[in-house]
Amino acid sequence: MISEIVYTRAVHEVSPAWDFAIVIVAPPEEKRSKAELTRSQLIRKRFPNIDDYVKGEKERWSLMLEHWDERRVAIDIDKHRSLYVPF
Repeated sequence: MISEIVYTRAVHEVSPAWDFAIVIVAPPEEKRSKAELTRSQLIRKRFPNIDDYVKGEKERWSLMLEHWDERRVAIDIDKHRSLYVPF
């Protein structure tokens, strides 16, 4: 991970409907180190009783009202003078 920043609103607004935004910047895929364990292997190592893991995940997600996974792309404004022109 290169950086991780948590944002919250500076003022009260109705839309968009979020309270916190977390922006995680990762290196390009070809420059990332290979994980020692797969996600599944790590979960099973940390939670030998998979039923406890499933119960915890259900409880955690029950607190979530809405969720977005978004990818953002930096735009070089010297090359692209308008955001409406296809890249």
